[in-house]
Amino acid sequence: MEENTNTINVGVILSGGPYSVYDHDAPRVDKEVFNLGVPILGICYGLQEIAWNFGGSVTACDRREFGHALLSIVKHQSHPLIDGLFDGLEVGPNGQVVGAVSGGVDSTVAAKLMKEAIGERFHAVLVDNGMMRLNECQTVKKQLGDRLGVNLKVVDASDKFFDRLKGVTDPEKKRKIIGNLFIEVFESEAALIDIETKESGHCSIEYLLQGTLYPDVIESISIKGPSATIKSHHNVGGLLKDMKLKLIEPLRELFKDEVRELGKVLGLYDELIWRHPFPGPGIAIRILGEVTPSQVAIARLADHIYIEEIKKAGLYQKISQAYAALLPVKAVGVMGDKRTYEQVIALRAVETTDFMTADWYKNFHRYYSNFRHI
Repeated sequence: MEENTNTINVGVILSGGPYSVYDHDAPRVDKEVFNLGVPILGICYGLQEIAWNFGGSVTACDRREFGHALLSIVKHQSHPLIDGLFDGLEVGPNGQVVGAVSGGVDSTVAAKLMKEAIGERFHAVLVDNGMMRLNECQTVKKQLGDRLGVNLKVVDASDKFFDRLKGVTDPEKKRKIIGNLFIEVFESEAALIDIETKESGHCSIEYLLQGTLYPDVIESISIKGPSATIKSHHNVGGLLKDMKLKLIEPLRELFKDEVRELGKVLGLYDELIWRHPFPGPGIAIRILGEVTPSQVAIARLADHIYIEEIKKAGLYQKISQAYAALLPVKAVGVMGDKRTYEQVIALRAVETTDFMTADWYKNFHRYYSNFRHI
């Protein structure tokens, strides 16, 4: 290996993956890595590779192992995410950008950055796909438009989304259909904005801003080395192959906790920073089975009641993500002293910091009585 005088080698991490060292197509590390004279940490498959390279053996267990690892984090006074963030920032005088916003912290931080960079030449678009949370569009309009001063337009495309999703039950197909249609709507809106602003001397819109995070990328595609596709996020795996707009994704290599830190620096208020993630496809992927307006109405109301009760119990910021999912099965219950036979709602509550790994919220059972009327 040639020595790179501009690089300071502190250590090497060999990360995990879906392979075994016994697989014929398993990836192999360059053996020169072990001659760098720096500490090497092997995680999962990376640890197998270290053992294999030094003559050790790897034995399969009778069950798969997964879970958390405890690390000691040393925090510095300065944050590398923030240091020099705006140094050398260059923005052209006439370029325009259309931005996909949802009201979540990711797209909000991205929108705030772009608004600070190019002002009114940034056009944020919130697409109402008919599968949003209760009063979502009104809330986002007030938060981004009125409180943050972002130039925001709400586009109602709910009929198009419901039409495309007729008869579709597979969650991966739902994500890709919704992702494709989102891009179609953004491109259509970009064309309309071009017409409205053509006399102002601005260029045509060439770019689409997205609040894509690194976990979205990791779970959707194999980006660096072999990895398994977990789910196709609408903003990564659901993009049109022939989309006309060029992507701007300033948060693409960041994790959720880093984005929240950036949000604090940008002056976002706590309600936005600590808002639970909500999937871009909306309630569509929290409904198991076909997505219809009536099914969305049930899931939306259940989700609203659930979140409101969590807030009343003072648990909202202790839980990283909570939501209600509508299952395609029915069960017998009692309501008003009468027998009922209705669909089942599943409630989820998890703790996480990076939104890559999660654990169920262990104290949830203590507050179960608060949610009994759901």
